[in-house]
Amino acid sequence: MKTSVAVMRSLAAVAIVAFTIWTSAGAEKVSPCCVSVLRSRVVEPLKSFRLQKSSPPCVKAVIFETERGHYCIDPRQPWVRKKIEEFVRQQKTTVSPTSVSPHNDLEITSAYIDAEKVSPCCVSISRSRVVEPLKSFRLQKSSPPCVKAVIFETEKGQFCIDPRQPWVRKKIEEFRRQQKTTVSPTSVSPRLTFSVPQSSTESS
Repeated sequence: MKTSVAVMRSLAAVAIVAFTIWTSAGAEKVSPCCVSVLRSRVVEPLKSFRLQKSSPPCVKAVIFETERGHYCIDPRQPWVRKKIEEFVRQQKTTVSPTSVSPHNDLEITSAYIDAEKVSPCCVSISRSRVVEPLKSFRLQKSSPPCVKAVIFETEKGQFCIDPRQPWVRKKIEEFRRQQKTTVSPTSVSPRLTFSVPQSSTESS
């Protein structure tokens, strides 16, 4: 019993991570988050795990990382504790405990497969102008809790932007021109391209 209590205290020390949406230069960044959980058992060996606290739209969850990806799991499931204890025992006998990192940034929200996986999503948007050069961009469709957004990637990270802002189209056109003159067009994935509707008030 004492051993079990000690193990759980140890787990809490390494597993508790609070994910929040953070900003840079006033623009909303993509944030790590599970917005729903499943009870399906994860059978693959773990690479790491962490606990996500409840902070809407994020929900309380245990995030298991395996070779196949990250899974959002209901922490109340009885098999979850056993899975964690098994992983901790293996860590003690095979690798350094430092491999269980309390901070493993994921720039993500949730997608779906057996046990729910984690994937990129903007849950809010900013109107602030992104001044840094773009590395890539993509359009995110509205699918709650994810909202319609343009995701701009720069050296500083990924930013969730309101696609209705007039400067957004100009930023995209500028990026496309640079791509044509500096790198092969094939480096711009078709999945990342989209058209922004013309605005009657927007200057040419």
